[in-house]
Amino acid sequence: MNTLREVSRDLRANRTRAVLSGTAMFLAVAAIIAIMTAGSVANDVFVAQEEQANGRAVTMLVNLPAPDGTSMRLTAVQTALNSRLSAHAVSYAITAALDGRAGSQDIERHGGVLPHMQLIGVAGRLDQVRRLPTVQGRWLFSDTRAYPPEAVLNEAAAADLGSAGQSVSVQAAWHGTSHPTTIVGVVADGSTTPTLYLSLLSVLAVDASALDGLAGPVILAHRANTAEGAIRQMLSDALHDIGSDPSNTAIIRADHVDELQNRLRHVQAGFLLAALVSLLVAVIGLINIGLASVRERSRELVVRRAIGATPSRLFAVVLMSAVAIAVVACSVAVATAFTVVKTLVPHGLSAASAVQAPAFPWSAAAVGLAAAVIGAAVSAAYPAAVAARVDVALALRD
Repeated sequence: MNTLREVSRDLRANRTRAVLSGTAMFLAVAAIIAIMTAGSVANDVFVAQEEQANGRAVTMLVNLPAPDGTSMRLTAVQTALNSRLSAHAVSYAITAALDGRAGSQDIERHGGVLPHMQLIGVAGRLDQVRRLPTVQGRWLFSDTRAYPPEAVLNEAAAADLGSAGQSVSVQAAWHGTSHPTTIVGVVADGSTTPTLYLSLLSVLAVDASALDGLAGPVILAHRANTAEGAIRQMLSDALHDIGSDPSNTAIIRADHVDELQNRLRHVQAGFLLAALVSLLVAVIGLINIGLASVRERSRELVVRRAIGATPSRLFAVVLMSAVAIAVVACSVAVATAFTVVKTLVPHGLSAASAVQAPAFPWSAAAVGLAAAVIGAAVSAAYPAAVAARVDVALALRD
């Protein structure tokens, strides 16, 4: 208890040293958290682009045979997928590239021809398979035969056709007729090509031949933290249920998230190295501050020795003062960083961004706190040893 009181008095008596040491440690821990948070955001930027385009990790893909153009066939496929995939918490989507046109209703009113546009028919939950942030409105009710049909636009299409709540003319098949379609949402899919996402069931309800002559639809299946083999087997069982031979159908990995993250590990190692360098610089600074403080306080330490302070007590006071400064500075750094990460960083991300607000890096904060305390103790150990070995006679003579 006496030692703790001496530590408290020591810190109050040497406020400038305490502030300088605390500031160095605060900046070191804040830098570690900032660097690791930046690394997390940088990692998610690349992962988000991949998951927007090809699917979240882990997403498997299989091409179905060319369709016969009826909604009955699509319903049978969905029934098999619901039984084999949805029942095991696997999200799936069926997508088909349509050969059609879309444009403002004013074009047809004035006798014009709708321009060709990329149309993708969807069944299931593509928004759960791919990372598709909603900018406006909502995603499709893609498993219903809504009329008028619904459409979700990407940002490039929304710039040409309008926003949620407006209507456009869609001709789902090149040889078919157009029909009014209600825009129910806008998503950020990462593509600069204007694209409309339509419910396959609604498209087939309006034009049963919309898929005739086109390539077969694609099934995408996703469940996080699942082995590829498990999803592959579920898809194989579903193919068997609809009468397709799984042995003649390739089931492949659609996303490349794992490969991307393997390449990004080198970048993350660079961020970690930068964090460690910042901590090392802080520790070196603390050693210098500690040695300078011991030199300045030599007379004070001599007086303490003269009135009965033992070398071990002087060592403990100097060491515990440094550790106390580190604990306080690190606590303030963690609290400040938490506030910034949870309040300011999310506001810096637009609603259209597929990059998710980073979680607070508690592991980095814990490592930074532990490393800072250990660093403070190590950096104070030598000055503390010097203080404990102060020669009373020599110091008095000086």
